[in-house]
Amino acid sequence: MSELNIDDFAQRIIEGPTGLNAYEAHELAIWPTSDRVAAAVWTLKCLANPECPDSDEVIAAILARRQELKRNLTTPDRES
Repeated sequence: MSELNIDDFAQRIIEGPTGLNAYEAHELAIWPTSDRVAAAVWTLKCLANPECPDSDEVIAAILARRQELKRNLTTPDRES
């Protein structure tokens, strides 16, 4: 990804050729949870998988945003 796009990443891991929908269609997977929970679990598994394209960029972006938010919360001169 030249510019990180979370929506594209999410759509690819759910609807792409190796995404959740394809997995369910070919593996006859049955989830003991709601579709939303199954999608969340699948997303976390993709992020944890170093073979998942762009997962490292998504994790880096999440961690960078978290650091930015932490800095903003601890800056003593911030206005309320």
